[in-house]
Amino acid sequence: SIRRNHIIVEEVNEAMKYTKQLEAHQQETPNPTPEKPSESDIFQQLSNIIVQEQLFLDPDFDRQKLIDRTGYNKNLIAAAFKEENMSFDVFIRNLRLEHAVLLFNKQPELTVKQVCFASGYTRTDSFTRAFKAKYGMTPTEFHQVIHAHLLPNFAEKPTTGGWLSVTRTLLLVTSRAITLFILHLL
Repeated sequence: SIRRNHIIVEEVNEAMKYTKQLEAHQQETPNPTPEKPSESDIFQQLSNIIVQEQLFLDPDFDRQKLIDRTGYNKNLIAAAFKEENMSFDVFIRNLRLEHAVLLFNKQPELTVKQVCFASGYTRTDSFTRAFKAKYGMTPTEFHQVIHAHLLPNFAEKPTTGGWLSVTRTLLLVTSRAITLFILHLL
């Protein structure tokens, strides 16, 4: 339903905001460097390279290109991602999907197909399947909700109750859960 989709869009945007805050905090926190970097340190280094250089936006980006870029061997890269309970492919997919959400929000005039290709995907069906699996709605539904937010008189006037208060309650609960998760990571 449209209301459920509005709630999901708000939750996705709120979660991404907290993710960015966590990433900023991790980059600010000094990390004593041991003589031999841990797999976690290597993951952080690989993650920084992939994100800062936006390598994930290249549709042909794969593990071999990361090996060529960093000089690390495939076993070390696999171990670093395994240490973070994530595969290389899942990490890249998540970055691409988060980038798509940012594009939908910052450039709502783009079509779903344009966002798909600009996010490192070469096929819209793969993009749609991954997007729906992560966010619970298709990119088209997400895009429609974003467009609806831009239209005048979109939000119902606040009443006692209604979907607006449900949305606020869900956002509050989601925010608290994310905050607890972030504190657990620290």
